[in-house]
Amino acid sequence: PADAAVVAYANIRDVMNSQFRQRFKDIEPSQEQKNDFEEKTGLNLEQDVDSVVAAVMPKDGMANNPAGAFLILARPRYRAVRLEKLALEHGAQVSDYQGKRIITHDEANANGEAMAVGFVEADLVAFGSLNAVKASIDARRDNRNIVSNNDMMKLVNEIENANAWAVGRLDAIAEKAGLPAENQASMSSISW
Repeated sequence: PADAAVVAYANIRDVMNSQFRQRFKDIEPSQEQKNDFEEKTGLNLEQDVDSVVAAVMPKDGMANNPAGAFLILARPRYRAVRLEKLALEHGAQVSDYQGKRIITHDEANANGEAMAVGFVEADLVAFGSLNAVKASIDARRDNRNIVSNNDMMKLVNEIENANAWAVGRLDAIAEKAGLPAENQASMSSISW
């Protein structure tokens, strides 16, 4: 979404093959757990997800979500029918929004909102609150995405050849981070 306060990107294929990933091998799920997940979902997260973009929204941003609302967009290779079936077996509901399939579950996030997965394109999945997922579908339809945010794109364009990065405005998320007011006041001048 165009009003994101923080945007992060990871080329999952490159990260999985990196030395950085090797440092975290000890805390990864076991091979048995990975196999179980793949058997149930049809997804091998190491092989079937190409890239991930995450966005943190500012207070009153995207569909008036509270500060810190997030949206994750992933480009996986998946079978939507299999994921829908699994979700239904675990108490989820499947509906249509603007011609796109959305899976929701009654369990709410920390802000009391239903969580959702939306199939935005054949190879693009959105995950976040139901409002965030719907807003991402609307943004896609209306071509209102982060590329239309000149300030954020200036930060993105300064990045050279990285397989993972994050950019944002600290002032837009400082309140949610619980920083003292005097520290929050100085955040408006920091972009990263």
